[in-house]
Amino acid sequence: MKPTQITELLANIRKTFVSFFSILMFVALGVGIFLGISWVTPALQNASGKVFDEGSFHHFQIQFPYGLTDDDLAQLAEVEGVTDVEPARQSFQTLPVNGESVTMKVQSLGERIDTLSVVEGELPAQAGEIALSAEAAAGCGLAVGNTVTFDSDASSGGSLGALANVEGQAQPTSDSDGMKFLNGATYKVVALVHSPEYLATASETYGYAPNVSGSVSLLGWVVPSAFDASAFQNGYPVVNVRCDGLQGLNSFAADYESQSSAIDKRIAKLGSKLADARYSDLQNQAQEKVDEAEQQLTQGKEQIAAGEQQLVDGRAELEKQRSEGEAKLSAAYQQLTMLERVKNEIAQYLEKAKRFYDEVKGALDTLGDDGVIEIDGETYTVPQLLALLPHAKGAYETLQKEYDAKVAELNAAWNEYYAGQAELNRKVAEAEQKLADGQAQLDEAKKKVAEGEPQVESAKEQVASMKDYSWTVTGRMDNAGCVNVSVFSNVTTSLSFSMAALFVIVGLLVSYSAVSRIVHEQITQIGTKKALGLRKREITTSFLMYAGLAVVFGAIVGAIVGVTAVEGIIANALSSMFILGSYPPFFGVGQFLVVTALELVLVLGATWLACRSILRKQAIELLRGEEPPTAKTRFYEKWSIWGRLPLLTQTMVNNCVNDKRRVFSTVVGVAGCTALIVTAITLNNDVLKSYDEPYAHVYGFSHIAYVDGSVAGAPDNVEKALQGEDASTAQVLRKWGLLKQENGERDAARIVVPADEADFEEVYHVNPIAGPHFNTVSQGVWVSQAFAEHRGAKVGDVVDIDLGDGMSHKMPIVGFYKFQLTFYEVIMSRDCYEREFGTGLTPNAVLASATSAPLDEVAGKLSAIDGFDSIVDDKVGQSGNFTRFASVSSAVVLIYLALAALMAVVVLLNLNVMFIEEKKRELIVLMINGFSVRDAKRYIYNDTFVLTVIGIVCGVILGCAMGSVTVGSIEPATASFVKGVDWVAVAAGVVGSTVLAFIMSVIALRRIPRFVLTDINKF
Repeated sequence: MKPTQITELLANIRKTFVSFFSILMFVALGVGIFLGISWVTPALQNASGKVFDEGSFHHFQIQFPYGLTDDDLAQLAEVEGVTDVEPARQSFQTLPVNGESVTMKVQSLGERIDTLSVVEGELPAQAGEIALSAEAAAGCGLAVGNTVTFDSDASSGGSLGALANVEGQAQPTSDSDGMKFLNGATYKVVALVHSPEYLATASETYGYAPNVSGSVSLLGWVVPSAFDASAFQNGYPVVNVRCDGLQGLNSFAADYESQSSAIDKRIAKLGSKLADARYSDLQNQAQEKVDEAEQQLTQGKEQIAAGEQQLVDGRAELEKQRSEGEAKLSAAYQQLTMLERVKNEIAQYLEKAKRFYDEVKGALDTLGDDGVIEIDGETYTVPQLLALLPHAKGAYETLQKEYDAKVAELNAAWNEYYAGQAELNRKVAEAEQKLADGQAQLDEAKKKVAEGEPQVESAKEQVASMKDYSWTVTGRMDNAGCVNVSVFSNVTTSLSFSMAALFVIVGLLVSYSAVSRIVHEQITQIGTKKALGLRKREITTSFLMYAGLAVVFGAIVGAIVGVTAVEGIIANALSSMFILGSYPPFFGVGQFLVVTALELVLVLGATWLACRSILRKQAIELLRGEEPPTAKTRFYEKWSIWGRLPLLTQTMVNNCVNDKRRVFSTVVGVAGCTALIVTAITLNNDVLKSYDEPYAHVYGFSHIAYVDGSVAGAPDNVEKALQGEDASTAQVLRKWGLLKQENGERDAARIVVPADEADFEEVYHVNPIAGPHFNTVSQGVWVSQAFAEHRGAKVGDVVDIDLGDGMSHKMPIVGFYKFQLTFYEVIMSRDCYEREFGTGLTPNAVLASATSAPLDEVAGKLSAIDGFDSIVDDKVGQSGNFTRFASVSSAVVLIYLALAALMAVVVLLNLNVMFIEEKKRELIVLMINGFSVRDAKRYIYNDTFVLTVIGIVCGVILGCAMGSVTVGSIEPATASFVKGVDWVAVAAGVVGSTVLAFIMSVIALRRIPRFVLTDINKF
């Protein structure tokens, strides 16, 4: 380029700096918006990658209900591409916090993989210590130094629990009360930590617990020895894998996906073999235990039968011994009776002999030698008495001896009798005690058999129902935190295009308008250059360099604005959604060069179009200057009303017709400003409407009471209690599952099955957008509309539903319904559920409309009902998802509104100032001819008002369209946000643009009173 051309270029820039700045600014806005939002994605991914590297985040995670053995780990470590393998165990525990029971996911600490970063304290070093997630702990009011005591396991043990014990009696796997998987219930909080596995802050990313509500509120880590290995059959239900070949790759890039996919397939292939072996081994072990238990039951029954016979024989023997003893005692008693009779007879003789002797002796003492006495009718003399006295004494003494002998014999016989009776009683008591002990043992044996029989039958059913699971191999990108990063990466990428598109469109129009104006202002100079022999290419190059410099400087300014302001604003909004630590901004040189080149092509193309028509003319035509308006009568001048219009009005109309470039530029500027405001407000309001819409037209409930359906009568009792609080209710089964499509894609979805369709329709309104109305006879499912919009599903497609039982349930889609919440939801009838899943429906939740009493008060009443788990305000609970999206939309709104104001300053003020400068001579002529300054201003702002109105109308239309596009750009794949005209946004756009246009006009019109009328001679 020649020095003179450079000098002319710089002079031209200085002279038309406002136009040059307009092009520069719009390029800066377009580039800054696009690059700033686009660079959020690599910045977010880089920050995430840093967290992954620092925490040695797993590349693959294997989950297997039956657990991997040490031998499995050894074989896994030999898989090509695998460099490190580390097993882990986990359980779900119920923890009382602030008067409520919450579920905590407890995991074993990783030594090499998924290591934790300490926020406060020190990692657990021994059993009885626990580390908590810093964010989750803060939400529950827990801190380092607190002690937590678990109530019980929230998990049942899954498939491993079926194998724990089938021998007919309780054998706890640990000493802690209520703990099946942990060795203790009480732990001291020693650290608050961050984990790379839980990059996202939302509790929904913590996973789903096997409790009634399925929610997890807390995360905890303990040393591996805190888990009871026997409860896991000495296996590891979770195994993390690292691969050095994937280290250093962007986890969100295509090359990572392709390389990890190959390793994934190799791991899955090994898993298929090892899973079958583990399944067979555990099934055989379980069957052996069942067989052993059955054998023990059989032996027990045989022992019971033998014991019963022994009791019968023992009772017979006892009766025999009792009869023989009683017979012996009876004989002895008869002998005693006889001896007693003999003793009594001897006693009578003895008494008689003693009396005779006493009478004889007495008679001798009273009678003389010749006396006579009569004894017992006999008469005796003294000599006779003397002769009888020795005989009487002998007889007496003899009888006395016989009597004493009989008394001694009788006493000995009585003693022997009493001893025999005591011995008999002792033997009978011993025999009866043995019989009683035998009966007690027999009763205990019967009780054990009675308890063992259903346990064995249950164990047999569990063994029979054991499923041949495969390893579930999930890659790093299946992690919930990574999924959220990918979601927001897609959101920001789409957002960058939708936002930048508006600025590119307006920028191109402004560039075309600005260059076109400059070209027409310099028409005589162009003619002179042509007359001097400059070629058209050389003249065009000058204008292209003018626009090119504006683009280059604008791109540089835009890149600076993008990396500092735009990227910073959105990064600040995302910082509350992820735990990223440091968040360095990203600057992509390659992308900057590509975007700059694209802007150059577009703006230079607009510049060439603006120059083309002028440069086609001959020099002689150009030297005549701008062609004056034609004198021909225009169509509207023929209208009768035209002649009745004031001269000032006619002049303004003709000015607009004659200066189409100004009309075009003003309309474009106002439309752009209006479109920005409408787009911004529409984006924000439509996201919030998407939160309110389901609760206005789909969900007729606000509260969800979770109930343990296995407790008899619990759902009915909870429902009655809620109805007593003036709430409409419906019992449902509500749980998370997976939707698997034929193309292999898997998505989490909430499955809802009503217990009673009539009650369900009172609180849940299925509004189909395709397919029939919800009913109880269709053999299929109704799916929320986002599944159709983002997954390309249609009525008649088949989805594979997995409700966590490892079984495939292929069901057709019979319809889609309106639903704006940020997850997929699937509804099926009770009849369909029971036929497909082969089990009766057990409700686990009661949906209820707003109650007459506050939620806390209702929860207190329900807590007395056996089987009640918890009650939540679903609308409040869902607000978290929309708060995250609203934070992004709010950031975008701020950017849009700021840019709208900047556009008003750059475009509207520039156009007003330029128009006033162009009309300066006419305005001075007006004032010389007696028109006031007010009239002169009216000459300017009247047509500006008309153009502003036209621009606002165009801007509203464009803003509504762009608003819908922008809302769609931040819409995640699981949601379907409201998209439509938002009249608040329209009103805000109209008012905002009017105010901005008015302010810019007032600022520009301040120049008119400063005009010097003598300047008329300079024109």
